[in-house]
Order: sequence, then C-alpha cells, then structure tokens
Amino acid sequence: MLYTKKGDKGTSGLFCSSPSEHISKTDTVFEALGEIDQLNSLLGLCRAYNKSTYIKIGKKKISVAEIVRAAQDTLFVIQAELAGAPKRVKKSVLDEAEKLIDDMEKEMPPIKSFKLSGESKESAWFDYARAVTRHAERKVLIHAKAHPKAVSDTTRQYLNRLSSLLYACARVITFQKGVKEYPPTYKTSEYR
Repeated sequence: MLYTKKGDKGTSGLFCSSPSEHISKTDTVFEALGEIDQLNSLLGLCRAYNKSTYIKIGKKKISVAEIVRAAQDTLFVIQAELAGAPKRVKKSVLDEAEKLIDDMEKEMPPIKSFKLSGESKESAWFDYARAVTRHAERKVLIHAKAHPKAVSDTTRQYLNRLSSLLYACARVITFQKGVKEYPPTYKTSEYR
C-alpha cells in the first residue's frame, strides 16, 4: 500500500517513536529528512546523466555513477540516523570521500575561483546538487542544534564533504572532457 492515512492530520512518527507519539511534520527533523530526500532524488538525476561517465584518477577509471550511488546509500543511512534508528555514517566512509576529493583535485589544474555553472550538462547537475547539499546540511544542523545527540559528528562532517565531492566531480568531469569553464566576472553585465 502506497499510503497509510496516518499523516493526514499533519503529524508523523519516527523510527524511535512510540506508537502513540505524534510529531508535527513541521518539526526540524522532518525538515532535515525532507532536504536529504530531495538531495537523494537530485543525485539520482546526476547518476542518470552520468551512467557512462568515468573519471581518470592516475591509471584508474572510476565510474561517476558508482560515486553517486555510494553517496545515495550514505544519505539513506543519514535519514535512518535522523529518524532515530541505530545507524551512523562510518568514519571509513568519510575517509573514503576525502581521499576521492583529494585524488580528483590532483587530476586537474588548481581551482582558484568559483566557476559559472552550465558549461556541460553533467557539471551543471553536480553544481546544482552541491547547492542542494549545502541547504540540506543547514537543515540537519538546525535540527542538531535543538537535538545534539540526534546527529553524529561523522554525519555532520560527511554532509560538509559531500558538497566538496560534488563540486570536485563537476570540475574534474568538465576538465577531463576538455570543456573550458569560466569564473564569474563580478561585474554588472549588460545583455548583448
């Protein structure tokens, strides 16, 4: 059954809730869960647009779709943690994300400024996902401020690294495809 009617009055429960406990759907936990859900769906688009995209790191070719799938799986762990399940992002997952970012950074020229999004559809989706990640991170941190034990340090760190990982994906894909990216001019432009 795709609906239960249990949330029709604007409340819901969590994994850790008792059957009689009802929490307003406007609670910070549901804001955080919703943002992570939105991010995960957007990452599905990033994965779909990059099914045949690979990043060269040293002599290896790494599937972009697999990088994204791993991030999606981790977001489900974060959602479970937020809902009170005994799940946490493992330190090894955070370490792996950091190593991947470091490895991608070595495969392209140093990034000295922001880049305007949109030079390729692949990078544009990753840039969008990066911005949504930052928004989701803020919602999780708002919830964590009210409920410090609800969000582990590793989860906080992972969400912060995920935006860097997505930014690195956008930049390295574009660079390895030979597409030139442009920094913002910081001038008020006139349309031509």
